[in-house]
Amino acid sequence: MTAHAYAPAALAADYARAGVGLGLTGVPLIVFDTVPLFTVILTFGAVIFAALAVRTLKCQLTRIEATEDGISAHGASGIGIPWHELSGVRLAYYASRRDRSDGWLQMVLAHGRRRLTFDSRIGDFETLAARAAAAATRNGLALDATTADNLHALGIALDPGTETGRTAELGTPA
Repeated sequence: MTAHAYAPAALAADYARAGVGLGLTGVPLIVFDTVPLFTVILTFGAVIFAALAVRTLKCQLTRIEATEDGISAHGASGIGIPWHELSGVRLAYYASRRDRSDGWLQMVLAHGRRRLTFDSRIGDFETLAARAAAAATRNGLALDATTADNLHALGIALDPGTETGRTAELGTPA
């Protein structure tokens, strides 16, 4: 079994963004008597930054465990997927700069309508990605080109049959 969690340092920038954003939008709402248009704009901003803070806290409270039998999340989102029931794997890269020099990977594992999502800031992400790729191979799932390319970029070799044939459908979350 391997256990994976987000290190506080990996989430510090998101907490800082949420705090600054809430300060810039929430403080004027509390301190000043604003006109209705600005009240709506500031409230909208405060809600967005509050959502970022909640999402970051959810990441901090989540622990992913991978065993020979499956993968599960404990904490804010409790979901488990047995490896033999894995029906979809997606690994996407999100760039934070136009030149794609900085960014993060996000992995989505699916079983039916259930989704387990985590990103590359989690500890030992490569081990989780390798286990998911191996399970996809064992289950005969074909991976889309983007997922296959991102796995190759991580140094994870795929069985040739994994990249062709039926593509596993992730569908929309429930």
